[in-house]
Amino acid sequence: MPQSSFLYAQEVVKTAADRLDALGQTLYGENWVTPMARDLNIPRDMISKWALAKLELPPDHSIFTALDCLVHHHDKGVAKACKIMDLHQA
Repeated sequence: MPQSSFLYAQEVVKTAADRLDALGQTLYGENWVTPMARDLNIPRDMISKWALAKLELPPDHSIFTALDCLVHHHDKGVAKACKIMDLHQA
């Protein structure tokens, strides 16, 4: 997942719920709620309520810092994996 996907997700969102949804889909795909809940040790129903704007999610909530960290490390891992594959395909 290129970092540009993450930047795009940040640019098009309007609310914290939209941002959560965009980050969830960027990291986990269409069915993102359960894996995010598992990875962050947050109850699934809480994430679902945030995503549906049924529970207030402040824009400065720590979940966004945690998700930013996941995106950053995922991007670094993908870049490293690509370099390894490039070396072995020569």
